[in-house]
Amino acid sequence: MRWQMVQSGAWIIASRVDTAVWQAGMASDLLPGESVTAFAHIFRFKPVMEALAITNRRVIGFTTVLQPGKKVRIEVRGEDIRSVEFVRKRVTTKLHIHTDRGPVLFGDVMDQEEDFIREHIEQLRRDIAQPRRRQAEPLRVSLEKPPSATALPSSPTPQDGNSTVLSDEIARLADMHQKGWLDDDEFRAAKRAVISRMS
Repeated sequence: MRWQMVQSGAWIIASRVDTAVWQAGMASDLLPGESVTAFAHIFRFKPVMEALAITNRRVIGFTTVLQPGKKVRIEVRGEDIRSVEFVRKRVTTKLHIHTDRGPVLFGDVMDQEEDFIREHIEQLRRDIAQPRRRQAEPLRVSLEKPPSATALPSSPTPQDGNSTVLSDEIARLADMHQKGWLDDDEFRAAKRAVISRMS
């Protein structure tokens, strides 16, 4: 697998628009002292999810189109993880994280990202089991593109005063609403958040 990275300030991030959108979108939903160590693509309709974040405390399935406080759609704390399983179903591979309360289905992942995701979840389990002081590691992002047939449309990076970006973002949300990925309330809330963020 290829993990191309570039240095940007204190973070080492992949040179993808998705990464910047995911980082900005998740910032307000992280717990105090929590930091993201890896992002990967994930896809699920209900609840709608576009990405997977593995932090120093938990595994999170999230979307950036909802308001802060509602972006985290599914989560499993590091201490609750017992095992990770990738289940092949026809043309998709589904990520299941097993806990004492049973398996938690996160959604569809790309076959090429299985090792990347497994490595970071296992690292989270080890760190929770044996906490130790260590230097902050660079943020890692899988650079494989999501499958075009099931991928959420990519989100543009907001530009100051750029009405084209605003209209593109609203069109993207409208498309997701039309396809049933967002219900009426989620669509209205996401649209308000985009307008507020870009105005």
